[in-house]
Amino acid sequence: MANEARPFIGKYKYKYMPYGDGAEALIKNATMKFSHANEFNDPFDCVPSYSEESIQNISNVTSHLIREFSDSLGLSPSQRIQNKGKFAKTLQNHVYTGEYLESIQNGIGICSMTTKPCNLLMWAHYGNKHTGIAAEFKSVIPQDYSLGSKYLFAVHIKYQNDKPIREIYKSDVTHDLLIKGEDWNYEDEIRVLDFDRGNGIPPYERHFYLLLF
Repeated sequence: MANEARPFIGKYKYKYMPYGDGAEALIKNATMKFSHANEFNDPFDCVPSYSEESIQNISNVTSHLIREFSDSLGLSPSQRIQNKGKFAKTLQNHVYTGEYLESIQNGIGICSMTTKPCNLLMWAHYGNKHTGIAAEFKSVIPQDYSLGSKYLFAVHIKYQNDKPIREIYKSDVTHDLLIKGEDWNYEDEIRVLDFDRGNGIPPYERHFYLLLF
């Protein structure tokens, strides 16, 4: 499918960063920061757009969400049916207020990396004006994809000029988390997504080398 995340299958990947506590922890403790989506410097990053029609018709296409919501409240099937309109209205309000997006973002940690070790703009922007480091990681694709974030298994960012607008019920990982404007393509960014541990500074399996500018 065109919207499936495209895995990075290159031999090495890189993480630019200032030399400081984070870099020292990466080297000494084999830990890596996974950011919350609202920490990115692009305000449009990880902020998907949904069609107004699909939001208005949310009750017709999100029955599974309504069922899960009802189950969490301990309601019976009959009570769920009686309250379907109310629940749909609540979901709509959560989309408009941003609570729906926040609920998606809060459970995901994102580690941004790149395929380029010698990019002057990357050194300037993310390597503390050429005084930081770039750690080189050997790419490992684990057989068990649930361990992907532990091995820093990355997928490509998709760059395009126009921000896509999708039906909310057709949302996917690429649409929500992996699309950026064409102006950012100089970064050649790849991302590691952690759906289990979320944002924080978890350990990873050590397969890296250190590059100094």
